[in-house]
Amino acid sequence: ELVVPEITFFNLTLQPVVLCTVQPMEDRVVIFSDNCYLRGSSFIEKTRLNERFDFRVSCTLTWNDEQNLVAADVQSGEDESDTEDTGRKNKFRF
Repeated sequence: ELVVPEITFFNLTLQPVVLCTVQPMEDRVVIFSDNCYLRGSSFIEKTRLNERFDFRVSCTLTWNDEQNLVAADVQSGEDESDTEDTGRKNKFRF
């Protein structure tokens, strides 16, 4: 369950809630859902707002582990200090 912080428009309050599935795999994680509902003000129930939209989302997260990055840099002869900040190459350190 993913819950978005409450949103308020004048006297209408709503909070989207997404029920999702997470599939971890060896080289990626896939998060998907076709189930979302709104909770909040009585207006949502009165207008049957939850019956008036379709929702589908899929998100794939991938990564390069540090060992593979180092091996690729050695093979290509690249060094991080030689790489200009062009926005084309991202290396994240945690």
